[in-house]
Amino acid sequence: MKIRYLPCGDTGLVVQLSDVADRATNACVHRLFNAVMERDLPGVVEAVPSYRSLLVQYDPLQTTQAELVKAIEPLISPGQTGSQNVARRWRLPICCDGEDLAPDLEFVATRAGLSTADVVEMLAETEQIVYMLGFAPGQPYLGDLPDKLSISRRNDPIPQIPAGSVVTATAKTVIYSMANPTGWYMLGRTPVRIFQSDAAEPVLLAPGDRLIFNPISRPEFDDLDAQARAGNYQPQPETIA
Repeated sequence: MKIRYLPCGDTGLVVQLSDVADRATNACVHRLFNAVMERDLPGVVEAVPSYRSLLVQYDPLQTTQAELVKAIEPLISPGQTGSQNVARRWRLPICCDGEDLAPDLEFVATRAGLSTADVVEMLAETEQIVYMLGFAPGQPYLGDLPDKLSISRRNDPIPQIPAGSVVTATAKTVIYSMANPTGWYMLGRTPVRIFQSDAAEPVLLAPGDRLIFNPISRPEFDDLDAQARAGNYQPQPETIA
């Protein structure tokens, strides 16, 4: 690991574990996150994990960046890192039918030299991992799709797409937790509510979770979407041993 300690304003410290954002690095980030939170380090207000780094927010009246570095360095040792997340596997329905649900499917297929059916099949066959949550509440950044589906981001961002939209860029996938702009390409939509502010557990997914998309027809989507709006549908995960 190429560990770097980077200041983030006057109350933040970024611990970057690698120049590469891959699953092994991401697992180390989350173990370090758990270690920091479990040790209850003096002055630490919050820690936020991402692809390859951990942001530690602190109270400058209680500690300093230099003191934090000294406290965190021993935690990066494999024998000292915190507990691992309990991984879960989710199987979420996705509908890739229709211009309203999957407006960019044909474009992505053409760029990849595939048929739209091939793209949907590759999406469904790939078990992805939740690297991090960000941009909007409970919004997961997933990876990794086959290289053939790797496509750069849009040059013309879209002002708003609906919650539940499944988008892709750079071989990664995001499920939008709420309506927001995007610079990614829409492959379909899931009826699952991945963020519900009024729920007992507002955020559905967690870093380290595994996810498989299950393609469904438009009638099936409409039915599940109606159930979800009424609060009568939410999938349950299986625990990975």
